[in-house]
Formats: sequence, C-alpha cells, structure tokens
Amino acid sequence: MKKFLALSLGVLFLAPLAQGKDPGGAKDEPRKIAESYLKALEGSGSGDAREYLLGGVTLTAEIFTIPNWKFASREEVKIEEENLADAVKEMKELDRQGRKALDKLMDMTDNTEVRQITREQAEKIMKPTNKQAKRFKKKFPLFAYVARVDKEVYWHPKNPWRDMLDKLGTKDNYRLEFHRFNIAETDHGKKRVWPLRVLRMKTKDFDSGWKILPASDWDPES
Repeated sequence: MKKFLALSLGVLFLAPLAQGKDPGGAKDEPRKIAESYLKALEGSGSGDAREYLLGGVTLTAEIFTIPNWKFASREEVKIEEENLADAVKEMKELDRQGRKALDKLMDMTDNTEVRQITREQAEKIMKPTNKQAKRFKKKFPLFAYVARVDKEVYWHPKNPWRDMLDKLGTKDNYRLEFHRFNIAETDHGKKRVWPLRVLRMKTKDFDSGWKILPASDWDPES
C-alpha cells in the first residue's frame, strides 16, 4: 500500500548565501558540525557527534562508518520564515488526504487478497493527496522538503520531523535554516557523492539547535 503514497513531486529551494567546490575555508557552525559528524563516522573524532542526528541515534546510525570522505561542494543556504500555524495546518491537511486515500485503497481489498488496481484508479485515488502536497510545497517549500513530502519516508511514523513538530506548538512564526554539503566518499575503489544536510528550526519558544537530517534506515537515499 505504501507505494501508492509515494508522491512524485519536485523540490523547491530558497534564497542564497554562497556555494562552491570544496568550501574548506568556510568554518561556520554548520560546517563545523558536518565535519565533526563525518569524523565520528570515520572513527577519527568523538562519537558524541552522532548525537547531532535529528530524532536521535538509531541502531543503524550508531554502527555506520565511512572509510574516507571529503567535502565535494556546498550548496546555497536556504532560509524560510513563515507562519507556523499555517504550515502545520497544511501538513495536517496532507495527512488527512493521505488517510482518505489509504482508506479507499483498503476498501478495494477483501479478507484474502488485494484486487487489481489500475494505474488510472490509483492516480484518481491519489489526486487529492498529490494536489495538497503540491499546495504545501508551494506555500512552504523548505518546510515541506525537510518533512520529505516527496518521499515515502514522509508517511513513516519514525520520520524525525514529526517528533520535531510536536515540540513547536502552533504560535508565531518559524525560522528554518538549511545547509546542504555534498560529500564524496571512496570505498574499495568505488566513489559516490551523497548529501549531508544540516538544519536549525527556531520559533519564539523553541530552538532545535543545529541538527543533521538523517537518511532513513528504511530508505538510505531519502
């Protein structure tokens, strides 16, 4: 069932600071945290840096290591300042539409097997959910991105952004700051580049501090 709730939407980004290849000289706080975390994964730094992970350290995150790494590039900083109550309202509406879609899919089953569902039927069922997701992303693009509305992980109960949301309340505005570092890693001659995302969420009464948005144990690419 979950595959029907994977929303294939693009990601919108906001506003600039600086970017460039291997930004070794930019020793601001987000980069220091990224470096501390990478050193912890490498085994050359304090393991306490794993605690920067938003939502806490899972078993997989606790044992994960990387053999070597370097900063390949750093993307533009994104900062979003919007009304918190409105953002939470849009997110709850997306959840409501998602539940309705799941209920409709469940209605198309019996006690023993799932009936054949055509692409047209699935698209019709998911149309209100996709519409709300696009609305959410248009109004609050960065909030929606870190909530991962374009990934299956959005619907997972262990999505760390949901725990964060419970601490924010619904009053006043929020300020969400987001830094993305692209990390080059080589393992047994194989190279890959993956994102390391550092963020901070602040409201009048709450400050997350700098956190790393983790890849999910069930979907390492998200």
